[in-house]
Amino acid sequence: MATVTGLTAARMLEIEAACITAGAVLLDGHLRLTRVDGSFVDAGYVKGAPGPAGANGVDGADGATGPQGIPGPGWVTESIGANVNLDTKTVAGWYNQVSNTNATTALNYPAAISGFLEVIVNATASQMLQRYTSYNSAMRMWERTRYNSAWTPWRVIPVDSGGWGSLTFGAGYKEYDSASYPVGYRQVGNQVFLKGLIAPTTGNWPASTSITGVASLPSTYAPPQTTFCVGMTTVGIMKAAIVISRTPAIEVRTGTTASAYVSLDNISWFLD
Repeated sequence: MATVTGLTAARMLEIEAACITAGAVLLDGHLRLTRVDGSFVDAGYVKGAPGPAGANGVDGADGATGPQGIPGPGWVTESIGANVNLDTKTVAGWYNQVSNTNATTALNYPAAISGFLEVIVNATASQMLQRYTSYNSAMRMWERTRYNSAWTPWRVIPVDSGGWGSLTFGAGYKEYDSASYPVGYRQVGNQVFLKGLIAPTTGNWPASTSITGVASLPSTYAPPQTTFCVGMTTVGIMKAAIVISRTPAIEVRTGTTASAYVSLDNISWFLD
């Protein structure tokens, strides 16, 4: 005959202690059960095999543009006032001079013209470079360096105007009809060149005459002097002087023999 055990108090406590109160799947895939008394039961590996990877999501929209950066330490941006010597601009940065009046060679500007100044300095401030660029349409650039506290003279950086511009003819004058290339002007570096043949609208150039208002070019290309004889030109046996004023208007002073045209070829001048 079988023996039946009664539910004694001790047996009840044993059953209660064995009751499961919690469970969790561990990183290794096993199911761990927690009894009332705090002991654990390993219920074995229960984690299934990984499923296939999901498809990539749609790309998000581009983020907003960030704010403009600011100059780093020691780099400045500044407008230069009056009576400021460029020798004193020794802090790395961008500077601008808006007034031709303030830009004088006595204050060590390369020319009496408004413009931008760039200053580049090495880590110990023992070497530096200044680069100056004019504001006007006939863009001009200069640079100089400082070493052992001494500045070198300003040097012109060659700037090509990009092609030949057209002269504006005065009343009664034109490009010579038989010319094989047009009349024009061009800037290369700090030098302006003329080319082409000019003639009166009717007739010839008279001999031994000074003719004003023949043609002109933009004022930014004017020579430094008020009335500047930029060269002699020869046509046949005729000699003529080409004079450019600060307007700048072109004047022709003819020689002793009349001629159908006057050549501007090889006529040039420096802007400063």
